[in-house]
Amino acid sequence: MNIEAIDRYAAEQMERFEVPSLCYALVQRGKVIHASTLGTADLSTGRKADLHTRYPICSLTKSMTALCMGMLADEGKLSFEMPVRTYLPEFKMADTYAGEHATIRDLLSHMTGLPRHDPAIFKIGEEKESLERVVEKIGMLPMNREFRSRFEYINPMYLVCSLIIERLSGKSYGEFLKERLFRPIGMKESSAFTEDMLNSANRAKPYIRLKDGSMVETLSFCNDSLSGAGNVNSTLADMAAYMGYLIEQKTEKGEQLISEQTRKQIFATHTIDWCGYDYKWPEMPVACYGLGWTIQPYRGNLCFCHAGSLYGFTSYMSFLPYEQTGLVLLSNLEQCFLPQTMAHHLFDVALKLPYVNWEERYAENQRNMDAAYEAHNEEILRTDRKKKSKLVSDPSLFLGEYKNSGYGRLQVCQLEDRLQIKYGGWNYPLIHSYGNTYLLDIGRPNRPLLTRAEFCPERGVKVWFEVNLEEPIEFLMERKR
Repeated sequence: MNIEAIDRYAAEQMERFEVPSLCYALVQRGKVIHASTLGTADLSTGRKADLHTRYPICSLTKSMTALCMGMLADEGKLSFEMPVRTYLPEFKMADTYAGEHATIRDLLSHMTGLPRHDPAIFKIGEEKESLERVVEKIGMLPMNREFRSRFEYINPMYLVCSLIIERLSGKSYGEFLKERLFRPIGMKESSAFTEDMLNSANRAKPYIRLKDGSMVETLSFCNDSLSGAGNVNSTLADMAAYMGYLIEQKTEKGEQLISEQTRKQIFATHTIDWCGYDYKWPEMPVACYGLGWTIQPYRGNLCFCHAGSLYGFTSYMSFLPYEQTGLVLLSNLEQCFLPQTMAHHLFDVALKLPYVNWEERYAENQRNMDAAYEAHNEEILRTDRKKKSKLVSDPSLFLGEYKNSGYGRLQVCQLEDRLQIKYGGWNYPLIHSYGNTYLLDIGRPNRPLLTRAEFCPERGVKVWFEVNLEEPIEFLMERKR
């Protein structure tokens, strides 16, 4: 294997995708074959990334949550087949049958019928809520699928799993991870507590690339409200050790951590993953989901993988069990396809497979995604322009607080010459569209995403949040009396 050529390819792709830093490791038969840290962890100081730089691993956390649930299953404290209410009697869903029958397996495999509802759950600052409150709110959130009808990726159900871990173990989720997973594997620089990352002098800063090409530091959404779904922070050195454990199915001291029977349940196919953006390619024609893992063929090889993304960060890990080869990739740029591009190239080199132009494929994915957002926004503007009706009510009538049982509190206030919505720790300026309907941008600085807020002075405000571009969630915030 030509290590210099691999690093040269990585440097070229970093420049193409304009990524501040990329850390990656190739692991075979439990041993790190190659690890490389390229680029800058902190653009303001020029501090370089290294093996011990901390990054949020984002949704790679889900694999750890599933592993912890497996440990409790081996101890006889839970069963993947038992209803969630067995362990959390207060658990409910909008559909009574679903609330009564949803199992641990349903939660971990995204088969509850509940969509993401991330705005209702993931908040910043003083708006953050306890796990107990999250469980309470889930019972008030509308479903958009029939129970167990199809895969519907949802972060909040992993928060439910983290609460179950806490209830059954008597420890916090972070403490359980530290004692039962990090310590046995030797992951000394990993934590499920955001404070540990923020206090680290060697942490990657979060960045976003604006449409004008400039790179700016952004607010990181890595916080403890993501418990079980995306709150773990780690380093390349630690994540390489984690990948070594996954490949070998045991720690360096020979500890298995979970039984073979439980491991098979975690890595078994439980549903078809309908969310994939690259499954049109012949090398990866389909994807399924296990418990915290995507399962798919990769160029004729069985592959377990998962991607992760938070504001300012992107991560990816993948391994081929029969080839005993795995990868971990961490970067500090939001909405970036470089980790996947690099992962596939590394697999191809390690397995001596024919060249595939992954960099262009993922660059095209990026362009298509950007175009889809632009088309969505243009359609909203085009539709609203046709209506041409003037403001019906005095905007001052809309000022005040609103509430929704599932989505919580929303405040409408005056910001200079316009209205503004304050929700979940975020501020959304409103632009009048027609009648009593306003537009607001709930997207990111580099990728605007327009949606509507429609005021009814007698009742409240109806807001649409986009779980994806095809299926907005509508909810009514009633005026607080």
